[in-house]
Amino acid sequence: MFEGLFDGIANMLWVGAISFLLCIGFVAYEGWNHLFHKNTIESHHRLVPETRLHTDGKTVDTIYIYKAP
Repeated sequence: MFEGLFDGIANMLWVGAISFLLCIGFVAYEGWNHLFHKNTIESHHRLVPETRLHTDGKTVDTIYIYKAP
């Protein structure tokens, strides 16, 4: 009578265990990326930006334009 119930519980435990392991793996991967990978772009040449001023009549914004060498 309870064989179907126990099979269902066993299946839920397997799904829960796999989900738990996937979550642990995802957290570990994101933590590794956060701690050891930089989100930067580095140039081997010195970049000198061109500056432009943009205004709407009330405020002035400075725009820096970087061109590839």
